[in-house]
Amino acid sequence: MEIPLSDTMKTLIGILGVLTAGLMVMWFAIAWKKLFGRRPPIGEELDKLEKRLRAEIVESHARVFTTAQTAQARADEAVDKFVEYVPQTAFDKFVDENRREHENLFSKIGGVERGSRQHLDAALFEMQRSSEASREKLHERINDVLSAVSELRGEMKNHK
Repeated sequence: MEIPLSDTMKTLIGILGVLTAGLMVMWFAIAWKKLFGRRPPIGEELDKLEKRLRAEIVESHARVFTTAQTAQARADEAVDKFVEYVPQTAFDKFVDENRREHENLFSKIGGVERGSRQHLDAALFEMQRSSEASREKLHERINDVLSAVSELRGEMKNHK
């Protein structure tokens, strides 16, 4: 059964169809922009993280260096003051303790470096996992849009 329409009504319905199609295109463009909007590439995020961790390592190195200098200054002062009064065995014991303290500090530095490396690796893994999840979500949304477009095409063909 065909409904008789005037030319004006046919024109209005055509304009309404074009506007609807335009709105669908705009909706698709907005969804696309949300999914692919400006996000720093993973390399930039890793560079920022690496710079921050390097700054922390440099800071810890500076603290260790300052501590080592303080210990060396104390040792030099002790040697200067008590060289005449301290027996050689006591001095050797002091030197051994100082050496152990330095070794302990350097092992702590190594621990900080290893921890930083592990932190960077974990951050990279998380960013890759997040990227894969975003890609999967995007494909699901594209499939939904394609399905809706196919349905609309079918309806358009049926109405012709």
